[in-house]
Amino acid sequence: MGNEVDSQDSSREPEAGETPDTLVEQDERTQSELTQESLTLATSVGIHQSLVGLAPDGPQEQPRNLNNPHNDTFYHLGSLTLTPNRQYSHRPSSPMALHDDRFGPHVDLDKLEDAMECMSRALSLTANGHLDSSNRLNSLVAPNEQPGPYALAELGGREMVMGYMSQALPLMPDAHPGLPKWLSVMGASHDDQFRRLGGLGDLEKAIEYTYRALTFAPDSDPDQINRLDNLGGFHGYRFRRLGELSDLEKAMDYVLCAVARTPDGHPDLPRRLNSMGIFHGDRFHRLGELADTEKAVEYGSRALELTPDDHPDQPKWLSSLGASYRDRFQRLGELSDLEIALDFVSRAHILIPEGHSDVPHILSNLSASYRDRFQVLNELGDLEHAIEYSFRALALTPDGHPDLPNLLSSLGASHRDRFQRLGELNDLEKAIDFIARAIALTPDGHPDLPKWLNSLGESQGDRYQRLRELPDLSQAVIHAQRAHVLTPVGHPSLPAKSSLFARLRFFQSKAMGMGMGSVLYLSDTLKYFRMASQSLAGAPRIKFRIALQWAKHASEHSSLNCIEAYQTAIDLLPQFIWLGATTNQRYEDLRTAEALAVDAAAAAILSSHYALALEWVEHAR
Repeated sequence: MGNEVDSQDSSREPEAGETPDTLVEQDERTQSELTQESLTLATSVGIHQSLVGLAPDGPQEQPRNLNNPHNDTFYHLGSLTLTPNRQYSHRPSSPMALHDDRFGPHVDLDKLEDAMECMSRALSLTANGHLDSSNRLNSLVAPNEQPGPYALAELGGREMVMGYMSQALPLMPDAHPGLPKWLSVMGASHDDQFRRLGGLGDLEKAIEYTYRALTFAPDSDPDQINRLDNLGGFHGYRFRRLGELSDLEKAMDYVLCAVARTPDGHPDLPRRLNSMGIFHGDRFHRLGELADTEKAVEYGSRALELTPDDHPDQPKWLSSLGASYRDRFQRLGELSDLEIALDFVSRAHILIPEGHSDVPHILSNLSASYRDRFQVLNELGDLEHAIEYSFRALALTPDGHPDLPNLLSSLGASHRDRFQRLGELNDLEKAIDFIARAIALTPDGHPDLPKWLNSLGESQGDRYQRLRELPDLSQAVIHAQRAHVLTPVGHPSLPAKSSLFARLRFFQSKAMGMGMGSVLYLSDTLKYFRMASQSLAGAPRIKFRIALQWAKHASEHSSLNCIEAYQTAIDLLPQFIWLGATTNQRYEDLRTAEALAVDAAAAAILSSHYALALEWVEHAR
C-alpha cells in the first residue's frame, strides 16, 4: 500500500505555482500525515469499542470505567475513510460517527485489514526508539474487539496493539500528562484479557499498570476514583484466584476509598457499595467473623436502596444481598435469614433478562439457598429445586468459564444430599462424577480446591459405607487428607475437614479389626475430632455438631474418650445457643441442650463418673 502512495505522489508533474521544493515538502507532510492518520484510524476503532461496549458478553461485561478517561479523546479524534484510490478523507468525529456501517455490526473485513496495514506502515515510518513513537503508539491502546462476523482480534490486532503499547510506555517520561491514562487503559485491557482467557499473568499486569497509573496521577485527577475502583476489583479477582488474604484487604481498602470519594447521587455509588458487600462476604468465608456478614448485609442493602426499580443492575444487587443473608443464616442458623435470601434471589431471577451473563450466577445462588433450606426442613421439593437450578446454571455456562468448577461441585453436593435422603446409588455416582470433574478443572493453588477435594472425600466415604469396597475408603482418605493439608490454618472450614478425616480414620480402624493399624487409626480419629471441635476457627454451631459426632463414635470405642467429647459439646453450648436467636430457634436449641445433657449424663454413669453425671443433669435445667 505504501509503495503505491509514494509512487503516485512522486510521479505527478508540478502544477501552476508549484516548485520541486514545494512538492518535496508536500511529500514529507503527506508521509507524516499518513503516519498520524493511520494510527488515528486504528485508535478510532479501539476507542469506539471501549465507549460503545462490545465485550464478548455484552455491555455489562466491559471493564468497569474503561470509557470514562477517554471521552475527550473520543470526541477529538478524526474518523478516517479509505477512498477507492487508497487516499484518506476525514469525517467529523462524534459518538454516532463511529457507530456506523463501517464499525457497527457489519464490519468490512477489508477496511479492518487496511487499518492494520496502516498501523504497521505508521510504525515502520517511525525511527526505532524515537521519543515521538510514544505519542504515536498512544493511539493503539483500546481493546481491539469488534462485533459481528469479523474482529480485529481475529487479525491479531489485540495482541499487536498491547505489544506496541508495552513498547511505547517506557519511552514516555514519568511526568508526561498522558501517562496515567495510557497506563489505565493497558490495565483495563489486561483485565479484559484475563476475564476472557483466565491467564493469571494478565491479572498481574492489570494490577501493575493500574497501580502505576494511580501513583503517577495527581490526586486532583478526576479519574483517580475510577483507578481506585478498578484496582480494588483486580485485587478481588486475585484473592478469589489465589486465596491470599492480603489481596482481599487491599481490595476492600481501594474500593472503600472510592466509595468515600463518590458523591451522593452518583450512578456508580450503588455498584461500589455492592462491591464492598461482596468483599465482606468473601472475608466472612475466609475468616468466619459474624461482623463481616452484618457489613455485607448493610452495604448490599444500601446499594439496593439507591437503585431504581427499573435499573438493569437491580437483579445483580438483589442476588448479592440474598447471598449475604444466606451467609448470615449459615453463621447463626436463623431460618428467617434464609427465607429473606430466597426472596431476594427469587426476585433477581424473575427480573434478569433471558440470555444475560449473570443468569447462571443467580441460578447458582438460588440453588444454594434451596439446598440450605432442605438441610433444615428436609423437604424433598427444596432439594429438587436445588438440583434443577444448578443444572440450568451449568447448562448455560460455557466450557472454560472460571465458574464451571463451582457449578459442577454444587450440583454434585445436591445429588449427594438426594442419595442420603432417598438412598439411590445413582445419585451418589453422579455426585462423585460432578465433583471429580470440578477438581479436574481447578488449577493447583486455587483457594476452592480444598473444598472440592473434601466434597469428593465425603461422597467416596458414603459409597464405601454403602458398598463396603476398600478402594473407595482409601480414595476418600487420600482426598480428605489433601483437602486438610491445603486448608490454611484458621480457615473457618477447617473443623469440618478435620471431622471428615476423623470419621474416615474411624471407618479404617473398624475395617482393620484388632491389629496395630486399627490402634493407629483410632489415635488419628481422636486427634482430629479434638482438633475439629476444639478449634478456635469455625462457627460454634458447626463445632457443636462435630462434638456430637465424636461422642457418638466414642460410644462404640472407649479409647475415643466419650466423656471428653460430651464435655466439649456442653462447653460449646453457651457460644451459640442464644446468639441472635428468635423464639422458635431458642426453643429448638433448648431441646438440643436437654437431649445433650441426658445423653452425657448416661455416658458419665456408664463410666462411673457419678458426680459429673449429676452436674450435667443440673446443667440442663
